[in-house]
Amino acid sequence: FNYSKMLSVLILVLLLIGILMIFSSTYVTSTKIHDIPWYYAAKQVVWVIIGIASFLFFYNIKYEFLKSFSFFLNILVIIFLSILAFAGIIPCSSSFSFAPCINGANRWLEIPFSLPFLGTLNFQPAELAKLSLVLYLSFLLSNTVQVKKSVFIYLIFTIIYSTLIFFQPNLSTIIILVSISTGILFLHINKYKPFVILISLLFILLTILAISAPYRLERIKTHFNSGQNSNRVLDQDYHVRQISIAIGSGGFTGLGLGKSMQKYNYLPEVATDSIFAIISEEGGFIFSFIVLTIYMIIIYYSYKICINCQDQSQKLISAGIMIWFGMQFFINIFSMVQIIPLTGVPLPLISSGGSSMVFMMSGLGILANIGKKV
Repeated sequence: FNYSKMLSVLILVLLLIGILMIFSSTYVTSTKIHDIPWYYAAKQVVWVIIGIASFLFFYNIKYEFLKSFSFFLNILVIIFLSILAFAGIIPCSSSFSFAPCINGANRWLEIPFSLPFLGTLNFQPAELAKLSLVLYLSFLLSNTVQVKKSVFIYLIFTIIYSTLIFFQPNLSTIIILVSISTGILFLHINKYKPFVILISLLFILLTILAISAPYRLERIKTHFNSGQNSNRVLDQDYHVRQISIAIGSGGFTGLGLGKSMQKYNYLPEVATDSIFAIISEEGGFIFSFIVLTIYMIIIYYSYKICINCQDQSQKLISAGIMIWFGMQFFINIFSMVQIIPLTGVPLPLISSGGSSMVFMMSGLGILANIGKKV
């Protein structure tokens, strides 16, 4: 069975669904701001083309190249994250032009040139950090036999990446990165005792981080208080309530493509974090189920590639990419259906955006490359 080809087909299907839903969810806003209904959809098409090019590049390169590539990528990512961490310490009113403070966070680096239609280029180094951590940690651990040394390597790089991203701040990305590195470590050492200890300590640490910032604590309170008759709650959980209205109003068959009511400035982030709500509203349970099934099949194929790898580094990289893709998918969906507090994690391959699209496609290209050999 050719997992790589099937993986590629399903990825392409999600990309096409993403373009369609971004057009449907943004044509009102696009017409109002840019006088053309397809501005944001066309912008997404450009990012999809760049993402496909990146996928094909990593799909066709020699696997041996990735080892040296991962070393330089790791250094570059740490430099980028250090710049943003330094910028994050400085008050937003004094933020640097190349590391703008947006909504109280320093998560973007601006490149000093622009492209037609896309405008000034910027990207999120935290998205590139996910790819870097998967590759570099996998290669390091694959050459390490001792459990203590493996745990030490895991701790060093997990702490470095997480600490630098903490100053942006971006807790959801830290959770994804820690999940990636912990999953890779567990697969490598294949011992439950140190894994259980690490998971317990990480849970305590992440809980402390989650309640340490007032806005995170308020988000958690809102999640557990949602639905209570309180003016404070009504103000705090507006976004969550609009998501529920969108998903609920879709019913079994949906309102129909382009017929969403929530996109008329009711639901925030309709083309990014909340796009699944529009999918549910317009496509209903049937279309939502199809989309979710495609994601689950991609995760399953990723798992099959991983367990069939004979080379240890390939096994670890496959696992890391599978966890990266799966975590972003589950966090987004679970926050949409209120299983976990709402957080700003895009739906892979469908949500609008350049950084997440290009770097995720790069990782999937590497996964498909590995899949050719199993």
